[in-house]
Amino acid sequence: MSAYCNKQDYSITLTTGESEEEIFKDVVDMVRGKRVDGMIVTYSKRDDEVVPYLIESNIPFVLVGSPDEMLDKIIYIDNDNIRAAEDATDYLIQLGHKQIGYIGGDLNYEVSIARFRGYQDALMKKQLPFRNEYAVNPAGDVDMYEIVLDFMNLSHPPTAFVVTDDLVAMKVLQVCHKEGIKVPNDLSIISFNNAMIAQVSSPALTSVDTSVSAGA
Repeated sequence: MSAYCNKQDYSITLTTGESEEEIFKDVVDMVRGKRVDGMIVTYSKRDDEVVPYLIESNIPFVLVGSPDEMLDKIIYIDNDNIRAAEDATDYLIQLGHKQIGYIGGDLNYEVSIARFRGYQDALMKKQLPFRNEYAVNPAGDVDMYEIVLDFMNLSHPPTAFVVTDDLVAMKVLQVCHKEGIKVPNDLSIISFNNAMIAQVSSPALTSVDTSVSAGA
């Protein structure tokens, strides 16, 4: 994004807010101060204040992620997160796994909802049961060590995990290393985004390289 903007002689201004309230305040200040010609909103979240404000202010913007409302008023780009999660889960099933855990994200975000649905759809299509104790969708800062140990202390723990993104998967790997759980011998992990961190991790992460398509 920054490289393309620089090539087109545009500058980028980032919000630095750490909370939703601070981010919204930054956006309002940018718009009212006429510091931006347009905006890129890098997330799609339910009950978010930013997108309705941009629409009301007639500021051009693009949303990264599928909006859950006002589809006729929003230009957005997104990948098929349902299909990506279904493919990731099916990959583990093809490896012979039947006890597949899921570590997702905040279900207020559309990407988290879609990936969780894809995981469930894959299990259903293969006639594998969805088990509540095998899935978590934490919001905010969480103790990944505790989450992984809760899974592994089940009477029949998962033999594989679908993890919402590479950064979270790296945290899972760290827990496994501390607990002497060998990946992929004892536990298989697949995540999303295929970021550089996934390629240089040890062991290297299996990660879905998500592509993007445009919509309006």
